This record gives sequence, C-alpha cells and structure tokens, in this order.
Amino acid sequence: ITKGGGAGAGGPAPVQPKPQPMYAGAGANPYGGGGNGGGGMYGGGGGGHRPPAAASSGPTVRTAPGGQPITPISGLNMYSNRWVIRAKVVSKSGVRTWSNAKGEGQLFSMEILDSAGTDVKCTFFKEAVDKFYNFIEEDRVYTFSGGRLKVANMQYNKCKSQFEITFDQNSTIELDQGGGDDIRASYDFVKVADVERSQPNDYIDILGVVKAVGEPATIVSKKSGKELTKCELTVEDDSGAEITLTMWGDTANKARERFGGTPVVAFKRARVSDYGGRTLSGSGFSVNPNIPQAAALSQWWAANGGKSAS
Repeated sequence: ITKGGGAGAGGPAPVQPKPQPMYAGAGANPYGGGGNGGGGMYGGGGGGHRPPAAASSGPTVRTAPGGQPITPISGLNMYSNRWVIRAKVVSKSGVRTWSNAKGEGQLFSMEILDSAGTDVKCTFFKEAVDKFYNFIEEDRVYTFSGGRLKVANMQYNKCKSQFEITFDQNSTIELDQGGGDDIRASYDFVKVADVERSQPNDYIDILGVVKAVGEPATIVSKKSGKELTKCELTVEDDSGAEITLTMWGDTANKARERFGGTPVVAFKRARVSDYGGRTLSGSGFSVNPNIPQAAALSQWWAANGGKSAS
C-alpha cells in the first residue's frame, strides 16, 4: 500500500385474493450480445383489502422468456427442478482442468446474485464450459434454468444459499436485456489505507478508482504447473492510499476494456496477500456501481484524486 498523489381500507369482497409472486418480465437474447445489466425490479404491493370502487389489478408476476415465473434463489429446493432464476454474475473463475482415476476434463465456477440479495455458487463441467464460458460475463444479468442442485459445502462456499448449482450443456442461460439496478451486492468496505491491518488470506471488499491498468502477463502456477493470465490494477480511494490488485483469466485479458478511463469499481471478496507488502487478488467486481459511496468517491476523485492520475 502506498500513498497516492491525490488528496388498504376494508372492502366488500368476502374472499381475499391468493398471494402471487411479485416479479416483473425479463427479456431474452440467447447467446447474444447486449448491454450490461438486467431488467426491472421486484414488484411491490400485496396485502390489505381493495377499496370498493377501485378496479381489480393484482401484482405483476415476473416471468422468464418462456412464461415460467422467476424463482428467487432463496426459494430453490431439492424437490423441484423446474425453476428459472434471474441473477447477476458477480464473479467468474478462469477455466481449470482436472484429471483423476475417473477421467479428465475442464470446469469453471461463478457466483450469481439475485435482487433479493441472495447469492449462490455455480459450476460448469466439460461441454458446458465450451458452450457457456465466453457467453457469460461478470456484472451482467442472465436467466438460468436446467441446473442441478446439491447441498453446498460451506467450508469452501461463502455464498448465502444452502445449495450449489451444476449446469451442463443442456441447461438454458439467456442474457437479460433490461437494466440491473435492482440487483445490488451488499458490501463491507475497507479503506485502502486500512488494508495493512488485514491478515494474509483474509477476504475484504474495497471501493476505489482504478487509476492504472497494467499489461496482461502470463505466469506458470507453482501449484498446478498451468499457465495463468494476470493483470495488475492500481486502485486508490479517498484515504489517499493506493494498492495493487491483480485480476486473473478472462478478466485480466479484458482489463483495459473493463477498467480503462479511471472508473470507480467495487471489488467483492478480494483476497489479501503479503507478497512484497500488502496486495490484493480479485475476481468479483462491479464497475461504477449505483451506490452512494461510489458517487461520493467519484466526486472526490474529480476534485482531488484526478490530479494524480497516471
């Protein structure tokens, strides 16, 4: 860590309407492009009696492109496999290979978050990697169906859901074309100047301005012997300190595209390292998140921090 250069009423109806899920429709673009984010917000309403003179209008039911209601992640259970969830990809790993007595293959994992604030870990194997890896991007919203649930191993899984999801080549994943402002991660931000108080291998959230983006580089992992792509970002916040944060894999290859232009970025669960002083290793991120802290940091950077941009 170094110092940066910048400073209802009752009615006559005798029977109450049955409650309905309060979700609005999601657009679809199978395996296509489109802008960041996902569609509209969970509907409000419900409860109480209808005024006598009011026209009857129930809450909006959010449905998937095929007309099936959206299920919140917290509503997933082992007794139903006919669900569709709508969620934002908050982190995505690189592709890893595996080999054992049963065979060999490839996999990647990701964490997705819905508008109710529940996240779940998802894993893709073999043919599903080829089909979905390049289509799925971090910080975008998709609808997901056709996955298989299993009980989460909480020793290695920090998500809120008690399940994990495995997707295969027959699963359906479609890009949601709306805006994703209704899906917001919760953060517990640590100031960059305070990262030195964290212990190695701690996971923390930070909010900062990406003031510099390095060139992608390839290294060989000491653990696996595989080649890995990394890219180092220089991140500064209004504590006046800056830190190096390393991104990996596909995110590293696209770092200049995603982090160029000194955006404000929220990094979720960045891992603390003491390699050459305190540094961070990240995966989950949100560029220019719609949160009050980001607006305040952007104003600070425009007034003070921008003077030190390199």
